[in-house]
Amino acid sequence: MSLQREEKLEKIIQLNAILNRSNNFEKILQIILNKTVTIFDVEATSILIKDDQTDNLNFYVVTGEKKDQLSSIQLNKGEGVCGQVFQSGKPLIENNPKGSKVFSDKVDKATDFKTRNIIAVPLVVDSKRLGVLELVNKVEGDFTEVDLEFLEFVATQVSITLERAKATEEKIKSERLASIGETVAGLSHCIKNILNGLQGGAAIIERHIGSVDNKKINTGWKIVKPNIDRISDMVLSMLEYSKEREPDYRQTDI
Repeated sequence: MSLQREEKLEKIIQLNAILNRSNNFEKILQIILNKTVTIFDVEATSILIKDDQTDNLNFYVVTGEKKDQLSSIQLNKGEGVCGQVFQSGKPLIENNPKGSKVFSDKVDKATDFKTRNIIAVPLVVDSKRLGVLELVNKVEGDFTEVDLEFLEFVATQVSITLERAKATEEKIKSERLASIGETVAGLSHCIKNILNGLQGGAAIIERHIGSVDNKKINTGWKIVKPNIDRISDMVLSMLEYSKEREPDYRQTDI
C-alpha cells in the first residue's frame, strides 16, 4: 500500500534519527534501505559505490530477494541506468526499461530477475560523487517526479553516512599506521641494544682472530660477520622509517 505525500515526508525526516545511532555504518544504511522499501513501496533497493581502482560500480548494501547474488556483480563505467546516473551526476527514471537505450539487462540475466521500472539518483557530498541509490519495481504504477524529489532527500542521508564511514575508516588506518610506527621504533631500539653487544664482541674477535690458526673459526666468522652487518643495516632503516619528520613540500607541474 503506497503512502500519502505527507506520510512519506514524515518517515523520511524520521530517518535522520538513525544517522547518529551507531558507528556501524553498514547497519545504518541497511536500516535506511529497509525503511525506503516501505516508504516508496518497491520490491528492491540498492546502494552502489564507486571502486576507486577500476571506476566500476559495486553493490554495497542491497535489499530484496536477489541481494545475496548482487554482491559479486559489478557495473562497468557508464553501464546501465546506475552507470549513466553516476557518470552524468543526474537522476534518472526509467518506467519502460526494455525500450530504453540506457538500461542494461546484465543484472537481470545474472540474477534471473525482471526489472519493470527503475529510479536512480547520484550520491554526492561536496560535489564529489560517491555512488548511486536505486529503487527497482514500484509495486503500484510508475515512478514519478514526486518519488524522485523524495528519493533525493534519502540520497542526502545516505551520502552523509557514506562520507562518515569513509572518514572513520581513514582515521582507523591512520591510527594503525601510527601504532605500527611506534612498534617498529620500540623493536628497533631493543634490537639495537642487542646489536651493540654483538658488535662489541665481534670487534674483539676480529682483532684477535688472525692469531688463531683454525680454519673452522675463520669459516664461521665469515658467516657471522656479514649477518651482523645486515641486522645493523635493517635496524637503522627501521629507525629511519619510524622517525617523525616534517613534510618536504615541493612544487610540481600537474
